Amino acid sequence: ILFTYSRGAFVALILAGILVIRERKMNPYRALLVVGIISIIMIPLLPEGFTDRLSTLTGIIPTGGDGMQQTEVSFRGRTSEMLVAIQMFQDYPLIGVGNGLYEESYLDYSSKLGIDSRVENRQAHSLYLELAAEMGLIGLAVFGALMTALYGTSQQAKRMARELNREDLVPWISGVQI
Repeated sequence: ILFTYSRGAFVALILAGILVIRERKMNPYRALLVVGIISIIMIPLLPEGFTDRLSTLTGIIPTGGDGMQQTEVSFRGRTSEMLVAIQMFQDYPLIGVGNGLYEESYLDYSSKLGIDSRVENRQAHSLYLELAAEMGLIGLAVFGALMTALYGTSQQAKRMARELNREDLVPWISGVQI
């Protein structure tokens, strides 16, 4: 996460941390204190420019007026890529544009939008939106059923671990769920 400069991965790390704290029934104030201490130690050791890159996250928060302040190329690109996926889904809601065809179709849709000036095939940067664009409602339903089955099975595994007095396995299963 640190060396990829991925803001999305950093946000996901924070959300996963919150879920771990909740799952393990930790004191959130103590956890926040530990994270604060670790952050103070880590900030000088972070790759150059990492904190600057993370600070751009504040630009996506609407401040009233014109909405988004962020004009950074990657934010405009991500916005375009996601809006294109939504448009593809609207055009082909049942079966999508076809497996792997989002990238090939991106420029046709993007040029009509006019947000992203890059002239190269792009990915949607959202699993769910790209899945919707490429596979439509049928693909989303299959994916949803798969995720539901995986989560249900892991919940069953946690119950079984507890019944077998194997509490040591529960955090591992929870980690997979998170």
